[in-house]
Amino acid sequence: MTRAATSRALVDDIPGTPGIRGVRAHWSLRRLTSSAAWRLPRLTADQEAALAAHTAAEEGNDPNLGPLERQVAAVLRDNARAPYSDLARALDVSESRARRTATAMFASGLLRPHVEVEPRHLGYQVEAVLEISCPPSAATRLSTALAAHPATRFLALIGAAGTFVCDGVFRDEGDLADFIMAGAAADVEVTAVACTLQLEVVKRYWRRTQHPERPPGQGRRPAPGSLPAG
Repeated sequence: MTRAATSRALVDDIPGTPGIRGVRAHWSLRRLTSSAAWRLPRLTADQEAALAAHTAAEEGNDPNLGPLERQVAAVLRDNARAPYSDLARALDVSESRARRTATAMFASGLLRPHVEVEPRHLGYQVEAVLEISCPPSAATRLSTALAAHPATRFLALIGAAGTFVCDGVFRDEGDLADFIMAGAAADVEVTAVACTLQLEVVKRYWRRTQHPERPPGQGRRPAPGSLPAG
């Protein structure tokens, strides 16, 4: 929620978790594209334009949420379809106040209903985090190319040895190789690319992901003779 909370998490909370041996973190200086903005590239330009016509116009957003607004966001994050009566009970306020608060947040754009579909269900079996380096003079041009690439789910300018961190989804390893060798990451001014494959995504948007191969909350069984992961 705050810079102090972030520092506390990195210095105390996460390293103090049993089984954690080390933490590697990069400070995000500027978010260039959000995971929520990623779209499966299946629609035609005319179809995208038709859907864009139904986008609600944003009014002046106030990022400074009060306690009640934060509580509303927390409840709706877990169940975006919760009726106002349930919202009022959860927050111990009147239904009319719950309705006014949530409606105002929707109207201002502070709350945006969003359906998140796991990329692997759409045929994107490989997800990777790439740290991409380039000279500062090329950062603006390269960020535009990376953000526009259909594989990019998240892109941020970072304060680290690398210039960007990019979360990308790919149909297979060959698709990822093409991105590195011939795609946006192959720009002539890219000086280095460090690629980390995500073996399993266990949490998105503050919620655990549900895997079709096992019930929610149930981990994978360790192989015979192996130890549970720390």
